[in-house]
Amino acid sequence: MNLSAERGETEGRGAWNWTNLKSVYPAEAKAGKFNVLIQTGMNGDPELPDAPLLLDLVKGDPEKEPVARFLSTAVALNRTIAAPPGAPAERVEILRRALAETIRDPEFLAEAEKTGSEIVPMTGEETQAAIRQILATPKDVIERVKMVLGASVK
Repeated sequence: MNLSAERGETEGRGAWNWTNLKSVYPAEAKAGKFNVLIQTGMNGDPELPDAPLLLDLVKGDPEKEPVARFLSTAVALNRTIAAPPGAPAERVEILRRALAETIRDPEFLAEAEKTGSEIVPMTGEETQAAIRQILATPKDVIERVKMVLGASVK
């Protein structure tokens, strides 16, 4: 897909993470050569102030907003670290504390910056709430998500 766009054979690409795009094409991203039309996720990237969130575009639409919320929540969880169901509460707390300390560690952050990795943390509680929200999605919304994504609806 990238080569096709570089050759001028296509004029766009969907479903590519801004962080990944910047790591593959840093000079082009810095020069503003990409026209990002829309963002998914729960929060917009500050580097893309002119690209609206999908959720904002469908806000108030009873058919589209639940689908956009499901997709946006799923995107927000794309780098989730999770413990299995039934993990002892004290172990979950230790893991959450360790992760919180890691994402504040200056050496870790410096290494992330050197490799072009963005650290956009969610707390364990935020992650758990998002997963519960996804799992509580009504069946009719899931069926609409499948239709939007082109999956067969059963």
